Amino acid sequence: PSYLDAWGTPAEVGDLAHHDCLTYGYAAQPDACPIDGEALRVRGFLRANSSEAVMRAMRGGLGIALLPHIQVKEDLERGLIRRVLPDARIP
Repeated sequence: PSYLDAWGTPAEVGDLAHHDCLTYGYAAQPDACPIDGEALRVRGFLRANSSEAVMRAMRGGLGIALLPHIQVKEDLERGLIRRVLPDARIP
């Protein structure tokens, strides 16, 4: 929530281009994220090969992350993190 309070909550997928996105993966460059049928490239200072590292950075207010629901469910329920773009289709 602290990141969103400071930088605003994206209202649509294109708004992610103006946010720090924390990404997960093994390649040196992030793959495009398939959101709403488009291959979206995001920017951010953190790319990790550990979803736990991405989760900790997100909890710390360092940016927006795309993580599996099962990993974030408890934090969402407790209000520790916020869901953004709830209507976006992400395969």
